[in-house]
Amino acid sequence: MRFTDGFWLLRPGVTAHYGREAYDLERADGGLVVTAPTKVITTRGDTLNLPVLTVTVAPHLPGIIRVRIVHHAGGGEPLRFDVTPADGSGEVRLDGEAAVVRSVPDLIEAAVRLGRPEDAVDRDHLLTNVMLYWLTNTATSSARLYFEAGTCRPTVVAVFPKDIALPVRSLAEKTHNIVHWSEFGRGGHFAALEQPETFVEELRTFFRLVR
Repeated sequence: MRFTDGFWLLRPGVTAHYGREAYDLERADGGLVVTAPTKVITTRGDTLNLPVLTVTVAPHLPGIIRVRIVHHAGGGEPLRFDVTPADGSGEVRLDGEAAVVRSVPDLIEAAVRLGRPEDAVDRDHLLTNVMLYWLTNTATSSARLYFEAGTCRPTVVAVFPKDIALPVRSLAEKTHNIVHWSEFGRGGHFAALEQPETFVEELRTFFRLVR
């Protein structure tokens, strides 16, 4: 049975359910098992008529992390692709509300934290931030600051672990005048919304250095 129309669109009459929160984390069989309900569970009634996804994340080979999402495993034999069996080249670290699956020696990581995405950034704040650029059609022009930033200007770098791409200090120092470099344990692309106190303190540090 096909559920898609072309590559991206769902077929008419088909509804897709996606994991809305990491409800439970468990270390099992050399990997991490995440229980991900397709609805945020706040009351007992939220558990009724609710598809629940089981997401297994495990190191497979050096530089490879395997992710498998299962809702219904019955029926015929699923389509499979021949791959080299897992050789245990990795580790799983479970620490309270967070877990990390790591493939070594390449140090590729997959991290899962209990909770909902909107727990990191309030949804209204995120939508407001996006709309400021979307409705005014200024997303492209706002990025000119990266192009116009000169190499001689004093530069402070704050690295937040969940950003889209993490800078490399040795490379950044070749093209920018780095006067202060910080790396933090929490936060991502929307650092000012996710970790406002940390972000403000970094701004204060920068101006103390250059004033």
